[in-house]
Amino acid sequence: MIIKDKIIKWLHSIKAKIVMLQVVVLILVLATGTYSMVQGNIQREQQLYGTLDKVAQANSELLNTIIEANISTLKNIAMAPALLDEDMNQGIVFLREILADKEGHILGSMALVALDGQGIEVLDGRQVDRSAASWFKAIRGGQKQVISPPAMCKTYPDTGVRVVVAVPVYKNGQVYRVLYARILASALSALVAPMQFGEKGRNILLDAQGIVIAHPSAEFFLVDATKASEKMPAAVANAIKKVVAEKQGIVEYTFQEAKSIVAFQQLPATGWLLLTVADRDEAFAVAQATSQKIVGILVVTLILILGLAVFVTGRIARPVQNLENSARQLAAGDLDTLIKAETKDEIGQLAIVFEQMRLNFKELISNTAIASNKVSDTAKSLVEQAEQTAAAA
Repeated sequence: MIIKDKIIKWLHSIKAKIVMLQVVVLILVLATGTYSMVQGNIQREQQLYGTLDKVAQANSELLNTIIEANISTLKNIAMAPALLDEDMNQGIVFLREILADKEGHILGSMALVALDGQGIEVLDGRQVDRSAASWFKAIRGGQKQVISPPAMCKTYPDTGVRVVVAVPVYKNGQVYRVLYARILASALSALVAPMQFGEKGRNILLDAQGIVIAHPSAEFFLVDATKASEKMPAAVANAIKKVVAEKQGIVEYTFQEAKSIVAFQQLPATGWLLLTVADRDEAFAVAQATSQKIVGILVVTLILILGLAVFVTGRIARPVQNLENSARQLAAGDLDTLIKAETKDEIGQLAIVFEQMRLNFKELISNTAIASNKVSDTAKSLVEQAEQTAAAA
């Protein structure tokens, strides 16, 4: 009961009201700081997504331009008069000179094929039969260019995975022969590798169905990235399915506690998909450092506010408490204890008034005592005179 009374008394005190006000201020500061930090993280995240999307777009435009340039180069080669010679070997000699000069293109081994499907490889002059190849049939059917799906190179197995780019050789406005070149997956991987976002980032090139064409690790060549497998975790495969379906955008996935952000764009020239993969922790490292600084500043601010609150509470509550104690002493009849004005504000002015009141009370009581003594002396003198008068009578 005593404790309850003390608590109720404290709750009604000025000190309690000041403390409550400070608690409200602390809560507001904490809420404002937390809100600002959260909003800042959201804005930085949006900025990062925007930056990554722009990087992916720039990478895809650059790669698309390079591939278009190589296709144009192959078409220009197909217009060379040497390829129209009845002796196909004359065209092979010309193409061999082209391949010897690798500068300006990523075209690999080439071959020239007659309309019956019989052709000659440029590198070693071997005879080949391409009559069953789908790209050969498409060119004979009137298409102006064909890019095959990625596959292992059967003619030169040591070169690994390749895609075939085929174009027609025209003579008198009619398809006369078919020229094709191989673009190796290793060459495409080397091309996209420098486009990575951050030190831990990487670029991956897929065909329109999600088959890996270019990757930092050759073991992933020809892997169907849309299907979960030993090489392709389910989380990644699900993300790639979204990439293949949407063709452009941003997707995220988590594998072995590593979070990745993938910005992807489709290449108009081929329909391929270029994925710019960024490590989320690395990408947000600056944002996380900024958040940590904000938290530190917020903690320091709260400590300063608490310190200031304790100081202010003492500066306000102590003089009031001292004045209350002095008032109680004054009420109890203690007129000798000096009431000091500890501040120069309204509380200090009130202390001065109380001190003046104490002095007035003390002076009044002193004057009353003096007057009382005078009355007492006068009464005593009158009594003595009355006794003397009575004795004389």
